[in-house]
Amino acid sequence: MKLFPFKSPRKPQQQMMTDINQCLDSGQVLAAHAPTGVGKTAASLTPLLEDATDNDGTVFFVTPRHSQHEIALETVREMNENTGSSLNAVDLLGKTHMCDAPSGGECPRKEATVGDNGPTPRARKRLAQTIGQNLSAEELVDECDRVCPYTLTLYMLDSADLVVADYFHVFSSGIREQILSRSGDKLNDISIVVDEAHNLPDRSRDLLSSTLSDRNLQRAVDEADRHAMLSQKQLLEKLQRTMSELVPGPGQNEIPEQKLLNQIRQVEDIDRLLEKLNDLVQEVESEDDEESETESVIEFIEAWRQDNPAARYAEADETSWKIRVSCLTPQPVTQRPLNRCRTAVLMSGTLKPQSMYEDLLGIEDMEAAEYESTFPEENELSLAVSTVSSRYDDRDDSTYDKFAWYIQRTAEEVDGNCAAFFPSYGFAERVENRIQHDKTYIEQPGMSKQRKQEIVDEFSSQDNALLIAPASGSLGEGVDYPGDALRGVFIAGLPLRPPTFEVQQLVDFLDDRYGEGWNYGYTYPAINSALQAAGRCIRSSEDEGIVVYIDERYTWSQYRKLLPKLKETRSPWTETQEFFS
Repeated sequence: MKLFPFKSPRKPQQQMMTDINQCLDSGQVLAAHAPTGVGKTAASLTPLLEDATDNDGTVFFVTPRHSQHEIALETVREMNENTGSSLNAVDLLGKTHMCDAPSGGECPRKEATVGDNGPTPRARKRLAQTIGQNLSAEELVDECDRVCPYTLTLYMLDSADLVVADYFHVFSSGIREQILSRSGDKLNDISIVVDEAHNLPDRSRDLLSSTLSDRNLQRAVDEADRHAMLSQKQLLEKLQRTMSELVPGPGQNEIPEQKLLNQIRQVEDIDRLLEKLNDLVQEVESEDDEESETESVIEFIEAWRQDNPAARYAEADETSWKIRVSCLTPQPVTQRPLNRCRTAVLMSGTLKPQSMYEDLLGIEDMEAAEYESTFPEENELSLAVSTVSSRYDDRDDSTYDKFAWYIQRTAEEVDGNCAAFFPSYGFAERVENRIQHDKTYIEQPGMSKQRKQEIVDEFSSQDNALLIAPASGSLGEGVDYPGDALRGVFIAGLPLRPPTFEVQQLVDFLDDRYGEGWNYGYTYPAINSALQAAGRCIRSSEDEGIVVYIDERYTWSQYRKLLPKLKETRSPWTETQEFFS
């Protein structure tokens, strides 16, 4: 059945669908660099859902952003409306978002939802009413007043043509197997669409990484004490002492893998220790209906024992410490699903260079494609200022003065709101102190998600306001600014990762494996962060705006190939005035 949802498809959409069909025939993975406006969600889902309905398969659309869930669901609704099809989509969020159960506890609606042989009559009635509606998770929660919406979602998986989910639902092997058992699929039955795929390497490495701190251990000790589990309390206190002895002192210091394991063995045989700590976890979760603090201790020990390349180190100050194992490669969780599924589509507006993702993710057979933007070129002006640098050795008062001058002087010529995105909070603060502006909104470190949304809402309602935030934060990548809410963006400096021990270990590992450590681990991710922040400006074909990249490195030849066409200038306010006039 043809599920073509477009009234007038754009040329890039048609080409993308053709490329995906070819990958289905050849078993390849498609890496699609597709800018905003291409319509990549519909272009990816159309051929994959046609294939899934013909071959009794399922499409998994995974994304790190909740806002993208609704776009995928709306695409399926349009397919059903425009083609007369009856596709079923399931919106799968984590249990904490959909179930009333306390953290780690039992759902209060379990008896009303789950019977001896599957769903209860009440749950079956709700399933019959819900399947085919293609509701979002939030809408399903509102519909379910007696039964558990999360459990209902799991029951709906076996009738799903499309599952919209988070990365971990596919790339965490244990969770993936649970979901596939519910959907009745094998890995080679499913197709995977990875939205915002530039995030996948780091998100996948996080699945294999873990941190243990003195505070974690103290909370676990207190937990054992509250539940009168003396043996576990004594073990945790010993573990707390021996881990503290392992931390060399202030700063970041490498911890050899076996040294930490030997320290744990002084407390107890590791397998017996984990078994006893699991007993404490079970006691806490059964008695308190909440997630156990001791679970994080178990997860850390298990992550440390994994046979994966990792940065293993301690970080301490005068009052506290933490020990971290940070996996250096995503391949233990990405290789199997990407190479064994029916096909996978990696797509993003900043998926360059594609060969980097092929290397990092361990893709065996990949087709790279780049699609042209459908937005009018005359709607955006991209400028590069090469007379200033944010390199650490160049930073002084005169540097911050220059950044402030370029931003303030150019913002005066922008007909609307502006945002300035910086490499760090500290850099942003130093420049912001030098900018004279009547309406300034600043993202501060540690700010709550709710407060960030309030800032976005207040800023978007203003005219000629200035937003200041780090490029790699949620306001620089994870937020869409509606309509004319943002008409000028300044990328102030190159948002490189701080040169920590972990970053240096990552660079060294990638250099040994691919000969591209500096690029793969340091500079290319910074360029991607800059491009993501720049992309906040033009979100539709009607938007108009300017983007000013302020750092000499944006004009260097090795980075220009990853950037849009830039016009170099010493006075960006001149071109900005001409653009808006």
